[in-house]
Amino acid sequence: MIRPLFSMIPAILCLAGCSVVTPAGLSEAMRLDPLQTNPGDIAVAVSVPDAVQLRDGDATLYLGFQPADASLEPLETTVPLGIKSTGDLPRAPLAGKSIFVFDITPEGAETVSEIQKQIRDAKAAGTEGLGTLSVSVNGGCLTAEPDNGFFVSTWLRAAPSGEFVQLTREADLLPATGDDPSKVWPAC
Repeated sequence: MIRPLFSMIPAILCLAGCSVVTPAGLSEAMRLDPLQTNPGDIAVAVSVPDAVQLRDGDATLYLGFQPADASLEPLETTVPLGIKSTGDLPRAPLAGKSIFVFDITPEGAETVSEIQKQIRDAKAAGTEGLGTLSVSVNGGCLTAEPDNGFFVSTWLRAAPSGEFVQLTREADLLPATGDDPSKVWPAC
């Protein structure tokens, strides 16, 4: 069974005492208004070992709102992310690393815009609840065994003219895979 990479990251971050979250990343995440930001403006970059190959749709963005009143249905959507083909990277990849930059596809942006409006309307009507915005890597494959750990870091850009801000420092996910990355990704 292939497990999403980023569904493991929150647990790893907590185990690490949140020491991998950068101050600039925390600040950028706090400035991002997921209900007002144009979905087409959001870009996410992920640094992974060269041995990981990702394609369009291998990453997804989830936006959801769980009303405090359990009798109300959650408002949520998950949309596939596409790999940007431009050379727009947060930095040059380190030796043995690849950086993949993802954005929301035009079709996905429409879907996210619809959910944003539904959540804004619910909140305007006085509905209390908890919102969630997350990115998951749900696909991809290994071209080889990664050398020297399975280090991953992430960046966020909330405006096309803005710069990428590093959200997380490199964290070794190898222990979370039971020292076996093939539990997360199959061979290509």
